[in-house]
Amino acid sequence: MANENKNYIYKDDTGAEHGPYDEATFQSLGTNGTILPHYQVRSTLIPVWEKAAESRVLKKVLAGVLQQQAEAHATGNKWMQLRARVNRRGDYDPMATQMAREGIVYDKASFLFRFLAGVFDLLIIAVVSVALLFFCWLAMKTGLLSSVGALHAYAYTTVIAAGLYYAFFLNRSGQTLGQRFWGLVVTTREFQPVYMCRGLIFAILLGLLNIFSPIGWLLTGCRTTLQELLTGTRVSRITIARRPGAG
Repeated sequence: MANENKNYIYKDDTGAEHGPYDEATFQSLGTNGTILPHYQVRSTLIPVWEKAAESRVLKKVLAGVLQQQAEAHATGNKWMQLRARVNRRGDYDPMATQMAREGIVYDKASFLFRFLAGVFDLLIIAVVSVALLFFCWLAMKTGLLSSVGALHAYAYTTVIAAGLYYAFFLNRSGQTLGQRFWGLVVTTREFQPVYMCRGLIFAILLGLLNIFSPIGWLLTGCRTTLQELLTGTRVSRITIARRPGAG
């Protein structure tokens, strides 16, 4: 059964099925271009097809192929070039970095990039906050909540939504949407993934201590902030040079 778990099948553009192959052979087929990102693949044990580029076994192998395609398509188009760069930053996988950091370079994150990422995230939270305000207003108008109850519900749900936003994205991909845009990631000091509880605590401290971030930044010799020190995390700026088969 253990060996059977490692067998995979792929379906090409004609609908013909190929395989089964063990995991190492399957990945080599992705590396040499036999399996294209849009092909359908599945395990021999689970009869559910998915795109090769989205499958666990081929996702990292085909990341370089997709990036090269995006960059080639973006030639001469500034907007597409920006999208390609942002997508490259989003190729960061905190779980994969536990085993190998090939193609990933961690640099010091400047205060400017931290600030810009924070503003980006605040704008996202503000949009969500406006939507929550609208629903609480509707609840008040329809009599489901009193004016005070609607105000309390709005305040609590906004705070909870903001905390879950940070906790979810830091746990899932090591970067919020704002951090992804500006090429930042949050890891532990040992470059390990940030799990949900630590991400939530980081978010709470970020809200409480954010105003003191410039002070903490200066006191630590422009290396880190108070919320990072207290949670044992670090914010780094990353450069990703994905190649087919890397990672």
